[in-house]
Amino acid sequence: MSRPIVAIVGRPNVGKSTLFNKLIGQRLSIVEDTPGVTRDRIFGECEWKNRKFSLVDTGGIEPESKDIILSQMRTQAQIAIDSADCIIFVTDVRTGMVATDLNIAQMLQRSNVPVIVCVNKCDTLGDPLADFYEFYNLGLGDPIQVSSVHGHGTGDLLDAVLEHLPEEKEEEDEGEIIKVAVIGKPNVGKSSLVNRVSGENRCIVSNIAGTTRDAVDTTIENKYECTIRVETYQWLETFLLKNEREAKIYLRTFDYIVSDEYHYMVTDTGFNDHVDMSYEAIKELTATKTCIFMSATARILFDTWEKLRRIPAGQHYRLPVDYRFVSSVKFFYYGDEEVDIIRRVKQGEKILVFVETVDKLRRLRDRLKAEGMVDVACLCSKYRKEASEFDKQEDVLKDGVLLHQITLTTTTLYNGVDIKDRALKHIVSELWNPLVNAQILGRKRPLDADDTCAVYFMGYGRERLKGLFQEVKRYQLGPAGEFRRKFKDPDAWREYLYNDETQYILNTSHKCRTVVLDPREGRYCLRKRAYLQALLESAMLQKMLRYGYQEALLNEIDESLLAKVERLDSPPLLDYLDAHLNEERYCEEWQKIFFEIGHIYNKEDRHIKKSWPGFTRARGWLQHYGYDLHKRQKRFEEGQKKTVWWVTKSEH
Repeated sequence: MSRPIVAIVGRPNVGKSTLFNKLIGQRLSIVEDTPGVTRDRIFGECEWKNRKFSLVDTGGIEPESKDIILSQMRTQAQIAIDSADCIIFVTDVRTGMVATDLNIAQMLQRSNVPVIVCVNKCDTLGDPLADFYEFYNLGLGDPIQVSSVHGHGTGDLLDAVLEHLPEEKEEEDEGEIIKVAVIGKPNVGKSSLVNRVSGENRCIVSNIAGTTRDAVDTTIENKYECTIRVETYQWLETFLLKNEREAKIYLRTFDYIVSDEYHYMVTDTGFNDHVDMSYEAIKELTATKTCIFMSATARILFDTWEKLRRIPAGQHYRLPVDYRFVSSVKFFYYGDEEVDIIRRVKQGEKILVFVETVDKLRRLRDRLKAEGMVDVACLCSKYRKEASEFDKQEDVLKDGVLLHQITLTTTTLYNGVDIKDRALKHIVSELWNPLVNAQILGRKRPLDADDTCAVYFMGYGRERLKGLFQEVKRYQLGPAGEFRRKFKDPDAWREYLYNDETQYILNTSHKCRTVVLDPREGRYCLRKRAYLQALLESAMLQKMLRYGYQEALLNEIDESLLAKVERLDSPPLLDYLDAHLNEERYCEEWQKIFFEIGHIYNKEDRHIKKSWPGFTRARGWLQHYGYDLHKRQKRFEEGQKKTVWWVTKSEH
């Protein structure tokens, strides 16, 4: 039979987790002086006088709070109470009995489960403090004084627990226990996964990143007739930084490590300032444990690993992705074309535009607003110093719905965000990286088969791809290669390090991610995660140079997109020009047409009030589309000379 369950409950910060860790004999639950650190139910095994039972630590109960996290913590505690054979109600002698204690006592009395009042933080031996006796007023029997820090009174507490447990019966063999650790990025659904597999709400689920704080053990009966214990956690990096050895020992207690959304380790530089330790720790486990890497978008990463034999075959899983919601794929090459795409968005439709830099975000916003487009939202990472001049995420997206017709963002919005908005009909990306673009497309979560969206990618010519490839070699792969060859030779490394070109690459340019100065150690180190990212970027750029940008990009995202490529709609002005070729008109008349139909402006206007374009500006725009603009002085019947313009179509 299953073991009896004893639940530890109480208000926040009375020492429940410290008591839990003391009774099970290991530090499984997070302990801090901050209220609300424990949020989910944490299970451990306790043994006293040859009697084993399951001990459950819960988050602090705030009966009257309306906060979303605190209310779900209250729900988790209630589930523990309902399933328990005995309850340890922890209070704090230092603060004395408070109103919240009385409210919790009333809740426990309604449960009809035996309750033991534990008065914690009685850290001195001898007679109890005067405040101890007021806990009799809870109406739950004789309280027991305990010091969870020093262990005083825990024996008396456990004796009382045994008195309330059901009679012990012969325990059946539980069979082999397989422990699985599920690791992933904050707010990508690990808790939902555990709840779905276990069939109950074992983890708090909310849209707030970092909700899960403790490792959560869930025992799951499954079709393989064995027991799987799943632990989810998002604090691996902090664990490694505080105690690397203990963290790695903890990881090795698992039979399987499931690393979900693994591409974030390689593509998301904003995920964590020191994410390299997690990357290295998980990679080390592949030598002795079965590590399963899951991702919907990391095909090129997995292909590279297979080629280099970095991980055994079959230890990665590419989640299936359905791109049927993409109605068309179009490529644009110039900023004017991108703005024209935005102009064409109809009333009732929305467009989401991903740009490469904060500077471009600012310039595009100013240009659109200068043209009179007012329903524009701008979003960048909240950790950037420029964030204050843009919108906050809660003002851009709410419950999966975009709040503005035009949303401009950097890659900050491609992480863990689900957009369930039927009005989102256009997605634009200026970025070249297939891994990033796959994430961008994944933000759209269609509601049904009719919820479709057109996709526009910035086109990259061969020369621009060559430039990107040379940048990766110079700023990423070059320094990494020199580090690997010379770092162990102090003289060779010093000679390389103090070269002017090296100093520019490592310090002045602020572009190198692979070799950085570690502030903790005070010396340069190789960031292996960034090095892998650079290797992947190099491989992708070589494919693009070999097979062509469009084909390589769409092949890496999903082959089905190749059949959806269409020509970009021509600017409306071109149709007008075809109907009026070789027509001589006053230059002012053509300037007005270029301004109103073609949105061609005076280049000097920047983002202030727009004015008509000059001849050189208009001609340059027309030549880009295969037309040409001409001018001459013409004498009219009145004898006046005026400048006339006319448009011709190029033969090439």
